[in-house]
Amino acid sequence: MWLMCWSAIALCASTANAQQSTSLNAAERLVDARNIVPLIDQLKNGLRATQPNQVHFLEQVVAQVEQGNLPRSLVNLTYRWALQRHPRVPFPYFETAMRELAKRRGVML
Repeated sequence: MWLMCWSAIALCASTANAQQSTSLNAAERLVDARNIVPLIDQLKNGLRATQPNQVHFLEQVVAQVEQGNLPRSLVNLTYRWALQRHPRVPFPYFETAMRELAKRRGVML
């Protein structure tokens, strides 16, 4: 009897976990891990933004995320892609991709 109860509980728990994990994509699951550092700091430091126009662009991206016009998961995905593309100089890749992806969503950066 107890064995059946425990197996039913385990089945329900695993089904709930599977449903929860499938509702989020990989980028959305990263958001929780990235909340330790503010997004602007993550972008400035990770993308090596040093020029004022680069910092201004990143501030615009963060403002759009905070307004809900761009999902943070999209920014995180683009950030990771740019770092993979060119680890030493990722900012130009991030900027180009982010402008295009934002434009497709009707957001001007």
